[in-house]
Amino acid sequence: MRRIFIIARREYLAVVGTKGFLIGIVLMPMLMFGGIFVAKMLERHGNIDDKRVLVFDGTGVLFPALVAVADARNEQRIFDDETGKQIEPRYLLESAPFETLSDKTRLDLSEQIRSKSLNAFVEIPPDALAPGKSADPPSVTTFYADKGQN
Repeated sequence: MRRIFIIARREYLAVVGTKGFLIGIVLMPMLMFGGIFVAKMLERHGNIDDKRVLVFDGTGVLFPALVAVADARNEQRIFDDETGKQIEPRYLLESAPFETLSDKTRLDLSEQIRSKSLNAFVEIPPDALAPGKSADPPSVTTFYADKGQN
C-alpha cells in the first residue's frame, strides 16, 4: 500500500509542477470572470433605438389596448433603476387603416423592414376576437419582423 501512495504522490507532483497546470489554474478563473464582465458590459450597451411597429387592426378595438400596454412598458421597464439610463428600446405603435393586405403590400412593408425604416407590422383580422363565428375558417393574426433585429 505504501508503494501505491509513493507512486501517486510522485504523479501528483509531476502534474502539478507543469507549466500548463499552473497556467490553467490562473487562466481559468480569469476567463470565467472576464466572460461574466464582458457579458454585463455588452448588456448595458444594447440597441436602444425606438422600435416602430405598424398595426393593421381589423377589429377596430384592439389597437388602443396594445398602445396602452406598450406605453406602460415604455414608462416602467426600459430604464435602469439604479442609474435611470435607458437600457431597452421603446415600442412605438402606429395604427394603419385595416384592409386585406395584398402580397404586394406585404412585400413593400417587408422591404421597409429590411431597410430599417420599419421594425415590424401586425395583421389582426376582423374576426380575431370572435374566432369560429363565421362560416369561413378562422383568420390568423400575423406578426412580421426581421429575424435579426433585437
